Amino acid sequence: MINETNVTDLDFEENFVFSGNSRFQSSSSTSATRLEANSQRYLDCLGECEVDLSKLPKRRSALNEAFEPHVLDVDATIQKTRLFGRDWDAGSIMQSRMDVLFKMARKDMMSLESQLVTNALTSKSCGKSSPNSAFVMRKNCVDLYSFLDEYFSSVAAVPKYSWCLGTLLRPLCEQIEKFQKQLGRLTSLPESVFLHASNARGNKCEQPSYHLFHMHLDIRWMHLNVQLKVYKAWDSQQVLCDSQVIESSAITKADISGKANSLMFELIDLAFLRFEKLFGSGCCKKSPFSCSCIQDLWVYLHRFYSSLFNEYEGTAFWSSFCGYIGKINGFHSEDFSIGNPQIYQEASSSNKVVFSLWLLCNVTILHKSVGLAVSSNHAILENLLKLLVSDETNEGDIKTCLVFIESLCVQLWEPKVEPIVCLWEYFHKKINSSFYLPGSSIDSIATLSKTSSGLLKHVRTLMETKRSCATTSFQHFIRIVGLHLLRTKNTPRHWNVIKGRVFSKMSGPRIGSLSQTGEHHVVVLFVMLAITVGVGQVDNKFVEIITTIKRAKESLSSDLIQGLMAFIVLSLDEKQNVSKLVGVVVDHVNAISPLDGFDVLKRFTEEVQEIFIMDDSPGLGLHLLLDSWMSSYLTCCAPVESSRLLESVLVIVNRLKVRSCLSCPDQDTILFVERLWEQLNPYFNGMSAHMPVQSAEVAASLVVLFMNTGNHERASAIMNLFIVKDCSDVWLSRRFITKLILNDNVVSLLPRYNKIIIKAWIRCCIICTDTFSMEMKSFTSYVSNIEEISTICNDGDFSLVDSKEPLLYLCTSFRSKFESTENIYQKQNLRERLTSYLDGIDRWLKSNMVSQDHEIVHNVFKASGNMIRLCSHLLYTKSKPNTVLQQIIDTLLLSASVRNPEYKLPVAVAQSMKEFLHLFIEGLHSLYSNQDSYIMRMIKELVSVYIPRCVTLPSPLPVASSTRFNLVAELASFSCSLRCLIFETVSNQFFKKKAKMPHVHARHALTFLKDSLSLNDWNADVVRCFIRGCFERLCDTMMFCDDKSAALAHSKNVVKTLLNSDVLRENSDLIDSLSYCLAALCNEHLAWSSRQTFDLIISLSNDAPDLVVRFLPQLLDTIKHIETKRGVGYDKNLRFGLERVETNLRSIKADHHRPV
Repeated sequence: MINETNVTDLDFEENFVFSGNSRFQSSSSTSATRLEANSQRYLDCLGECEVDLSKLPKRRSALNEAFEPHVLDVDATIQKTRLFGRDWDAGSIMQSRMDVLFKMARKDMMSLESQLVTNALTSKSCGKSSPNSAFVMRKNCVDLYSFLDEYFSSVAAVPKYSWCLGTLLRPLCEQIEKFQKQLGRLTSLPESVFLHASNARGNKCEQPSYHLFHMHLDIRWMHLNVQLKVYKAWDSQQVLCDSQVIESSAITKADISGKANSLMFELIDLAFLRFEKLFGSGCCKKSPFSCSCIQDLWVYLHRFYSSLFNEYEGTAFWSSFCGYIGKINGFHSEDFSIGNPQIYQEASSSNKVVFSLWLLCNVTILHKSVGLAVSSNHAILENLLKLLVSDETNEGDIKTCLVFIESLCVQLWEPKVEPIVCLWEYFHKKINSSFYLPGSSIDSIATLSKTSSGLLKHVRTLMETKRSCATTSFQHFIRIVGLHLLRTKNTPRHWNVIKGRVFSKMSGPRIGSLSQTGEHHVVVLFVMLAITVGVGQVDNKFVEIITTIKRAKESLSSDLIQGLMAFIVLSLDEKQNVSKLVGVVVDHVNAISPLDGFDVLKRFTEEVQEIFIMDDSPGLGLHLLLDSWMSSYLTCCAPVESSRLLESVLVIVNRLKVRSCLSCPDQDTILFVERLWEQLNPYFNGMSAHMPVQSAEVAASLVVLFMNTGNHERASAIMNLFIVKDCSDVWLSRRFITKLILNDNVVSLLPRYNKIIIKAWIRCCIICTDTFSMEMKSFTSYVSNIEEISTICNDGDFSLVDSKEPLLYLCTSFRSKFESTENIYQKQNLRERLTSYLDGIDRWLKSNMVSQDHEIVHNVFKASGNMIRLCSHLLYTKSKPNTVLQQIIDTLLLSASVRNPEYKLPVAVAQSMKEFLHLFIEGLHSLYSNQDSYIMRMIKELVSVYIPRCVTLPSPLPVASSTRFNLVAELASFSCSLRCLIFETVSNQFFKKKAKMPHVHARHALTFLKDSLSLNDWNADVVRCFIRGCFERLCDTMMFCDDKSAALAHSKNVVKTLLNSDVLRENSDLIDSLSYCLAALCNEHLAWSSRQTFDLIISLSNDAPDLVVRFLPQLLDTIKHIETKRGVGYDKNLRFGLERVETNLRSIKADHHRPV
């Protein structure tokens, strides 16, 4: 800095006015004083700048007035101006006091610098300085330059005063240069000044660093402005003075341009100092303009160059700017004597490129936002790109640079293809790289979506949303190329150049060596090209690439398959034929083994599903998607996955079905349907219990389509498959038929299948549990209208549809019809019809008897039991083998496994047998009127097999609630003969005569007998049949069974319960039956087993002495009869036994009358 020691010696009076030599004084009568005219001619900072220039503040500051004329009225009365706190004569001050003014300015500048040194970052100065004295000193200096600006504008406006320029020009230039040297460069300021240079409080801020920095900006700009005004003032006037003086004092354009360049380059240096403090990609979020005033200066510089060179395209500005940027990066040889290139020497090449692009982009955005001319500086951009890609630039710098390149090439400048080509030259060499940025999240690594729709969405998102969606530099490159192609869609040259460069790099050896990441990048690139320029422009090349990779690697990755599927989707959107694309992917998928490559097959299937749902046309080669992979996938996949595929197929089939009903099907529809049936036929032929119901819906829709296309043979084949063939899943048949009957044009084909449909309906009634579902009601309604059913079931106001249990109503109707007719031929016809409906029932029942669904098992036994109970005469013919009744019994009740005593019934079967065994037995017994030994044997076997399995033994521990055994509970409703048959069968099977060891299931039989009495409320008819069928055998057990057997105690308990019942004493005929049984027992055993017989009678007398007393005469007659047969008049043993009985009765009587 220059020390102005003599400035402090100046002593001026307050309000001093110099007017001695004023040449602007024209009259002394009036005067005008210019006071504080420049109070608003200073930069007023708004703080740090935003990157988003849409928030650019709308304001007027001092520098906005730089190019507006400020003319003083030089012909007016003496004018005064206020500078440095004093009043001066505006007319003469420049001639007489110029050096004093500049000395005072230099003094204030040094004082401001001294405040910065002594007070560091505070805003208080030393001594007796007033508040915010820093601003006062800055204001003094700026006001001086503002006065100079106005002074020269005023002089130039009046030709008669132009002679002043010749005398003032040289001393003024010397003073300005002297002040400029003392001011120094912006970059020479201390770092603390830059730290506090921006402040949102603006000029209200009291920090010296703020005002020192902004004084530099004010003065530098005013200096340029004053020089420009002097130059233009002199250039526009014809002055009459010595030409030598003029020449020696003239300011040239080159001088002014040099000063402007110096300011611009220093602003660039300031931006670099700011860039060095930002971390990596942080410059994307920060502006290179540290404060709003620097931002304004960049705008004013552009206008300044335009004013200086009388051009408004910004050529001079951008030429100087790009020249210095080129010098910084080392590809301009010219030597700049101004600026400070030394600060860039330690920076790396990539950092300088990033900085250059950052500044270039932001300055361009700034000028465009304020309406200034923006030059497309592609030359400097291309040089920077070449430098960027030639060096080993890291991924972070590349990604940061692409942000600025996008703004310049896509948003700000006219499109040019060369930068895109330059970038491609870099990225194709690193196509196999992951472009992973160290330190970033693992999610930033590019991965392909699982579906083609996801891939298309991803690529479209790259081009349609903010650039933040591009997580890698390659994705950002894809975004730039896509946006460029969209922008230049009407200019084929751009696409032709890019196509030539891209396609030429996709050679055979290069493609064959692609890694999985490289394949991903190629797919994304070509999908982007297809979206922007159309599939037709790139599909051939993409297919060629896929073929080359498959030939080199003998397989295709999932990424490539997704790319092909994305191309198919785009082609369908553009209504282009996809045969070529489909052929490549289907050939590959068909060759995949379902076991080894199921994941690939599944992913491809999901793609096809999306296409079927999305596209509503079967043309454009879409039918080629249906190939052998479909049947392979449906065969090996899980039911849930097959249902998804069939659901998608159903969408397009239903769409075609509706269209075929409205108009004649076209050739594409016929071709698609035939192709679909070719692939589904093997799957439908191998029907299993796990097929989804969607298969039936697809088949039904195909029938309708084939009917509409006139292919009745194909429609019949499908109906045979789902109706005639006994598929294992009845729900499929039901769904198939219910879907068919909704179509009028198919109903005409159904009558030939009436018997099969009735058979399927009966099967549904037996197996399906959702009897009241809408689907089942619809099925029942259709069946009820079939003539051969309606003639039997529809009786007046009540029909099959109105019944709560349609199958039960059908059986009842058949039985009524059978019993009401006397015609043997009609009876035979009814029997044959019902038998035909139930043909193959053993297969239906067998497959569902082992179902895990207990409701199905329950329904099967209930329906079968009711059919046997109601229609046994129609289902069985004596001596005829393999009748329907025999099939049902052998399948459900008397299979080979059930006859094995160790076989344990499944839980569902055991519960169903408890509930419905009585229905089967009741129906079988109705056939016994013919004395059919087969039926009799069947009933006895059912009783002997299922009583041990259905009776629950009593336990001292509480047991969970179990199903009631209805064979016991329903005995009272049976006929007498059936009850007797059941009791006799129990007795004969589980209680052998004179057996010391009871039957292994004797306890189950005894529990059954006891429950038969108690659960039927001691019904007299049940008790009578019990006595007739069981009492004698129970007494036999009491006589001969081992004393330690539990069955003996249980038998005694059952007999005791019977003897003590009230119903026995209320009905004399029951007592007579009991006496008859005892007499028969005595006749059989008294002669040879007298001890056991008398022990039995004594035991009975203990429980029921009154009954034994009534029996004594018969006992005596039996004894006498035996004695007669033996030929003796008195048998001591028998008489002694009788005496024991009588003695026991007397003791019981005595105990009864003994007082308590």
